[in-house]
Amino acid sequence: MPNITSAWMDKAQKPGLHWDARHHGLGVRVWNDGRTKSWIFQKSGRDRRTLGRWPSIEINEARRLAAEANERGAPKKRTVRDVHDTWARDHLLRGGSPVTVKEAEGRVGKHAHHIWSVNVASLDKVALLDLRASIMDKSGVHPARDTVNHIRRLVEIATDRRVRLPELRRPRSGRGEQSANIEEWWPCILQSTSTQMYDAHCVAALTGLRQSDILQIRKSNIEGDRVFIPSPKTKMGQDLSFWRHLPAQVASILARQWSHETDLAFPFNSIRAGKGSYSHRLRHHFIGLAESETAVPRRVLRKLVNHTGKSDVTDGYGHVTDESCARWSQEIADLISAKIKL
Repeated sequence: MPNITSAWMDKAQKPGLHWDARHHGLGVRVWNDGRTKSWIFQKSGRDRRTLGRWPSIEINEARRLAAEANERGAPKKRTVRDVHDTWARDHLLRGGSPVTVKEAEGRVGKHAHHIWSVNVASLDKVALLDLRASIMDKSGVHPARDTVNHIRRLVEIATDRRVRLPELRRPRSGRGEQSANIEEWWPCILQSTSTQMYDAHCVAALTGLRQSDILQIRKSNIEGDRVFIPSPKTKMGQDLSFWRHLPAQVASILARQWSHETDLAFPFNSIRAGKGSYSHRLRHHFIGLAESETAVPRRVLRKLVNHTGKSDVTDGYGHVTDESCARWSQEIADLISAKIKL
């Protein structure tokens, strides 16, 4: 048990808890880098609490805060719900999205609702590992990761204690295998849909558009061989609206829809065939076929399917022309038409 002085604090120390030999209840948590340090106070029979970081709080100030904490008695216990509400308020004050707050609260409420009333300071590594395993058994890897990661964040906010958990690997996606060989599963769509619903599936197959994009296609938004597809802004304020070139097959399909006396090409709530939803599977097939059976440049393909994900430095070189998009859109659609015998 060291005598904690300013000189001791200035030096790198062994990670862990170190209690001051001369001031009962006052200690220092040294983080894994050996230099990051937090002041800790704990009196017998009470919960451990964090007073603040060093050097923001110097040694004399830490001793004063420890003395005041000793006089005040045990602090109020904070539940996971209390800390979540504090995090949510701060997140919104810093310009964060309400969607993020809603999603985090929904995950905890669905997969670990009992945790709301638990004292957040009592959650240690073992408790979080047990919780993660329980959620994974019931709901899978993704809910387990996301739910426990949010609770870990709340523990760190409340206690200034970072809980590191072993990585839980995401399962390998089988979407590529499921989407290949459209000739095998396209008959399921053909046999179980109305004529107009079948046309919607054909548009999905020939363009790779998302279901939400197809349901936004309007006659008033078509200009020549292009259609403007409006999209709501993302939670970060990004506008994902875009223009999409239409291959000849899709233009013919859409021409049949305007006889229904509506501006919307497909006035549905969803694109479904029987009991199954194939729209995103058709999108995966479009992208997979384009990458494996054509020489379409990656930047052009991303523009055709309105992908806004990761990019690389070469994306800033050159420009994807309308002519290039139109040519590749038609070439990919011709390949898919042959496979589904349009």
